Amino acid sequence: GYQTLAAEDGTMALRVARNQHPDMILLDLNLPAGNGQFVLDSVTNSVELCGTPVVVLSGDPHLNAEDLKNRGAVDAFRKPVDQQLFLQTIARIFDTSSVKA
Repeated sequence: GYQTLAAEDGTMALRVARNQHPDMILLDLNLPAGNGQFVLDSVTNSVELCGTPVVVLSGDPHLNAEDLKNRGAVDAFRKPVDQQLFLQTIARIFDTSSVKA
C-alpha cells in the first residue's frame, strides 16, 4: 500500500529525495556512485531532508547498526531481514510521522 520511488545509485537517490521529498528512505549501503553511508550523511546534513527517516538495509556482514543510528538512521537491518521486525519499524515511522503532522 505504499507508493515507492527508485534510484539506481547514490547520486540519483539524493536527487530523487530532494525533488520528491519522500516520507521515508529505504537505503542500501552498497550503491554505485555514492555509497549508502554518503547518502545517509548527506540526508542527515541536508536542511531540506534532515527530518526524513532513513532505514538502512544491507547485506554487509560488518553492518554496524549502532553507528548508523548515531549517524541519523532510524534503524538498520542486515539481509536477509526479519520481515516482521522490518515491517514493524516502517509502521512505527509512519505512525510517528502522522502524529507530527
